[in-house]
Amino acid sequence: MQVAEHPAPPVSLDDLEESVIHAGRLIERCDHATTGKFHRSDRQPETYAEKVVNDDLHQRLMMLEPEAGWLSEAELDAPYRMGRHWIWIVDPIDGTREFLAGIPEYTISAALVHNGAPLLGAVYNPATGEGGVANTVTGQFRVFGIVSDSAGGERSDKDVLVSRTEFESDKIRALISDSVPMRPVGSMAYRLLRVAMGLSPCTISLTNRCEWDICGGLALLIAARKKAIRLAGGEFAFNQKDTTIRGGILAGVETNVDAICDKLKSAQK
Repeated sequence: MQVAEHPAPPVSLDDLEESVIHAGRLIERCDHATTGKFHRSDRQPETYAEKVVNDDLHQRLMMLEPEAGWLSEAELDAPYRMGRHWIWIVDPIDGTREFLAGIPEYTISAALVHNGAPLLGAVYNPATGEGGVANTVTGQFRVFGIVSDSAGGERSDKDVLVSRTEFESDKIRALISDSVPMRPVGSMAYRLLRVAMGLSPCTISLTNRCEWDICGGLALLIAARKKAIRLAGGEFAFNQKDTTIRGGILAGVETNVDAICDKLKSAQK
């Protein structure tokens, strides 16, 4: 994704970092077991904590760039966003199932997008204190908080990170072989954060994703000079009418991404 032709973002990394940290404090005040949950029409779990965090982010981020549109997992889509050059794309709690279960693998993800490209991104795990912010125009990637090795148990720099659901299925193993070590980690954005920080070589998902799942994390990867591809082909583009990114994604260190691509191609012959 080319970002050189885009203008400098009108928001500082300091202000974006402060916003996600403040939202993280709200999450950690919630009792995970009693915060209340319900299901959206797609049967995905949602919590009232997510709505509280979304409202806080909406207020803070829109103050930073009032002319931007808004797209959030926790709100109904607003058609007006399609006419905006700038837009905030937010997932108040990515990894809701992990949040409800008390597993420290959920994150806040936010990105400021200009004409389809993420120029600013932030991903923050309030349970572990790990976070990162990035400016893809300047190439600045900054880690904040505590760098943890806790995700998914004992750390291995060779592990490919996958979702818990995909880890329990045989589909990925059948495609990239049992010889590739994999580790289940809940939040997609958290996996992208850890790859950007250099704690894991890559992450893969074969399932469709929504824009808010990956937009903030993709900004981190771009600034950290990692590689990310759509398995179905084509470029990443955000603030689309259809917010589903189909066919899965693969992201990480370029050599690892290329090696797994080769395995996928061989398996599909």
